[in-house]
Amino acid sequence: MFGAGTRPDDGPQAPVGNGRVIAVLAAREGGRVACADVAAEAAGATAALAATEGAYAVAVVGYATEAPRPG
Repeated sequence: MFGAGTRPDDGPQAPVGNGRVIAVLAAREGGRVACADVAAEAAGATAALAATEGAYAVAVVGYATEAPRPG
């Protein structure tokens, strides 16, 4: 799932991003989930949520639309 992270929002009713919702629902249904995002913390948080559903979940950091960036 690309875009699996949700950016922090200080609003009292901040929405959960679509990528995070889809990743958690896929995990709930028994899927193995790779949560990809450009923000490591956001991808990791989504993977942790998916894991609480009993699924294998891993965070992946990267850009889906660009060539790899040098180290």
